[in-house]
Amino acid sequence: MAILNSDAFKKMFTFKQLLRTWIEIRNALKAVEVRDCLDYIEYQIETRERLWDLRQRILSGEYEPIAPSRYENAKTGGSYRVITIPALDDLIVYRLISDQIYSRARINESPSAYYSRRHGLTPIGQKVDRVDSEDYQKFFPVWRRYNQYRSKTLLHGLYDVLVITDISNYFDSIQHSLLFEYLMPLGLPREAIGLLGRLLLALRPQSGFSPTPQMGLPVDEYDCSRQIAHVFLFEHDQRVIAEVGGDNYVRWMDDQNIGVSGNTRARQVIHLLTSSLAEQRLTLNTGKTKVLSPAEIAVHFHLAANDLLDKVDADIKGKQKTRQELVVDLETAWIGALANGNRGNWDKILKRVYGLAAILHSPLMAQRSYDDLVSFPTLANRIFEYYVARKAYVGLADLFERYVKQGECIHESVALAFFETILSSDPPPNARRRLRDLSKTVLDKTWPPNLGSYPKSSAALCLYWLGDKRSASVFRRLIQNQGKDLPEGVVRALVASAAALDPDKINDTLVAAVRVGKPDVASLATTISRLRGGSIAEIQGSKILNPRYSWTQQRNVYDARMWLRMEVLAFAESPQVIAKVKKEIARLKKEPLSGTESRCLRRLVERMKKVP
Repeated sequence: MAILNSDAFKKMFTFKQLLRTWIEIRNALKAVEVRDCLDYIEYQIETRERLWDLRQRILSGEYEPIAPSRYENAKTGGSYRVITIPALDDLIVYRLISDQIYSRARINESPSAYYSRRHGLTPIGQKVDRVDSEDYQKFFPVWRRYNQYRSKTLLHGLYDVLVITDISNYFDSIQHSLLFEYLMPLGLPREAIGLLGRLLLALRPQSGFSPTPQMGLPVDEYDCSRQIAHVFLFEHDQRVIAEVGGDNYVRWMDDQNIGVSGNTRARQVIHLLTSSLAEQRLTLNTGKTKVLSPAEIAVHFHLAANDLLDKVDADIKGKQKTRQELVVDLETAWIGALANGNRGNWDKILKRVYGLAAILHSPLMAQRSYDDLVSFPTLANRIFEYYVARKAYVGLADLFERYVKQGECIHESVALAFFETILSSDPPPNARRRLRDLSKTVLDKTWPPNLGSYPKSSAALCLYWLGDKRSASVFRRLIQNQGKDLPEGVVRALVASAAALDPDKINDTLVAAVRVGKPDVASLATTISRLRGGSIAEIQGSKILNPRYSWTQQRNVYDARMWLRMEVLAFAESPQVIAKVKKEIARLKKEPLSGTESRCLRRLVERMKKVP
């Protein structure tokens, strides 16, 4: 029986809207922590067909969200947050709905409320840290501007103290029924609210074998839940601002900061926050609620250290000082920062110092890097990148092996960060062997224990990136012997890598892939077969490659996934597809490529010589 949908619902899910959402997601792929081995190449090849099919299923009522995958993202002290990875169709639908919610609600947004890594471009002050310039999605630049504002207004005498606090388990605590009540005034189509409800039931945080209550938003990497959670606090913002004034209140997601006239007023404001949040069945995090004096805020936000680091950063950009002079300045700033070590936002200072030391190729942080990795696993990316920037690849391998052997690798996000760092690096021959052996160990054995699937997928890509034709036999053996037990993402990486490194045995690889019996693996095998058979006549979209700027290498880089996409597309029989591949090859020949990138390019050039 056909489902009769409102015109508003049909207009919300037009092909144009779905395409715009897919493009936003595709552009964000290179910046997220968890990625498909080919960045959903099937969707790029058949964008129109897949989006039309998705739209038809949505409008007919046949669309049904599926259970997502999840992984543990390290916090400190052994704790972690669970990151949810929706299936791509579900991600597109969820993102489109959340964009609509924010677009309709933002008229009621407080000017001092912020939420997004992507949309946090409305600045307080200036962008002050070039270290994160490769990826504005990182928290740090906005954090710096945000804290400059709230700290300097306090120190200028506008307030006597600053209240800082957040909400206990905010995303997990949002009740769906209350959320839908808050969304109703936005005028969303009734069907869209129902669709959001089904998505949240599939994606919400899990509770083991117990019944899962209808509450909680998933933590995703594409700002879907952040937009919704941000909008949910608009009424809370209005209640607080009505009492304290808009100039005295700043909120970053659930992190709230209020400047007040003294300790008595601070207690009154904390009471206000508690009662306001209770109206939405939320709880103030008393453990993180602090009342800071000007002297305490200078320590908490490391104002003096940040000023010194700002100067080092400015001098690096000014290019007037020698590297040796800059290294001495950084060491001086670091000694000053250590006076307030492990206090307040110390992890942000560490991140800055590791970044500046990386740019200057300074060994300043090498001796303490293991202890910092243990204490602050959230800094894993920055610490590993620090080693890559200094080309200390053997030291990088030593660091990770020690971390694993000491039993500290309890978070899959740290292992994932290690292998992902390798995927855009250029190790020398002796380090290549060491890193290949580490990748094989992770794939062959349960090492580290409870590693999870995503680091294994990245380890497989490392073998492709650092290996050659001989690695293809390792991949095929793993597919044949362990394919049914390995996660789909890992098998996809093995199949694509084996195909790229040993195209002469592509039939053996595809047969092994089909026998695994996993839908996403079969989808990849089918796509490669269709490319070879010529039934895929063109690639939709103008670009195959989408480089990202690497602050460690100070240039645009083409990581392993981008080269793997090119090598898979090189199987095509279609003249139009081959023409696009050749056009990209011609462009790449003019780029300043690393040794590893050049090896991939030579492999592609040899493949193209065999094309009629």
